[in-house]
Amino acid sequence: MMQIFGNKSQFAISFDLDPNYAGVWLYGRFCYWIGNRQVGNFQLSTSLRDLLWGLRSHVIDNGNREYQSLGELPRDELFRTLDYALYGDDFKYESIATQECWSRFNIGFQIDIFDSWKIFLLDTSSCSRIIYKNHPHTDIVEFCIPRGMFDRAITNAFNTLFDIYNEEVAGLLEKNVLNLKQEMWV
Repeated sequence: MMQIFGNKSQFAISFDLDPNYAGVWLYGRFCYWIGNRQVGNFQLSTSLRDLLWGLRSHVIDNGNREYQSLGELPRDELFRTLDYALYGDDFKYESIATQECWSRFNIGFQIDIFDSWKIFLLDTSSCSRIIYKNHPHTDIVEFCIPRGMFDRAITNAFNTLFDIYNEEVAGLLEKNVLNLKQEMWV
C-alpha cells in the first residue's frame, strides 16, 4: 500500500513496498514530490532498508538547515556553491563547508533511485528553499515550501519505515530463536 507523507503540490514523500518485499530488505519504491514534480526514480525498486540510514541523517538535521549568507544567494549560485563544496573539487568552500557541516543541506540520498539527482534544502526566514537538478537532463529548479514541512514529512516517513523494519527484524529474530530451540532438543 502506497504511503504519502505531506502534500504533493508542495512537498511530499511517497513509498510503497513491493508485494514480495523480502522481509528486512524492504524492497520497494520511494520518491519525493516537490511542487507536483516527482523527484527520484519511483519506477525502480530498491532496498528501502538501505534508504533508512539516509532518512535518519535527514531527521537528525531537522531544524538545522539555516545559513543566512547562503540563503541570500540566487538559485543557480546557491546550487553550484553547495554542489561544488559537497561533491566537487572546489577548495574555495571545502574548509567552511566541512566546519559548518554543509552536508545538512543535502536532502538527497546515495542510493540508485537518486543517483542522478542533487537536492538541497536551505531554511530562510520566510520559507524552506528546495533547489534540485536531475543531472544532466534538467535545469536547476527552485521551489519554496513552508518551513518545517520537509522536517515533518521526513520524520513521519522515517518513523513509519523504521517501524516496518523493526517488525521484520523482530519476526526474523523470533523465527531464529524458535529454530535454535528446536535444534537444541533434537
